[in-house]
Amino acid sequence: MTIGSGLSQAEPGSLKGVQISVADIDAARAELVGRGVDVTPVRHLEGGEWIDGKGDDWNSFMTLDDPDGNTWTIQESPRMRAAL
Repeated sequence: MTIGSGLSQAEPGSLKGVQISVADIDAARAELVGRGVDVTPVRHLEGGEWIDGKGDDWNSFMTLDDPDGNTWTIQESPRMRAAL
């Protein structure tokens, strides 16, 4: 994936569900909020419903929309966390 201008024919705001993995979702959220990004609380899936708070391995997420309206999902990765 490449981020930049003029690299794709896609309309701004048409990209939905891009996922990024991070080692520490709480630290990532704090940094985004500190930079003024509107991001959801950290949440997880339980019984098919979103519940606020961290879940088990691979089950902690947050989402945000970029200025073009693209939707991004950030997920905590236990593999990345173990590498720290």
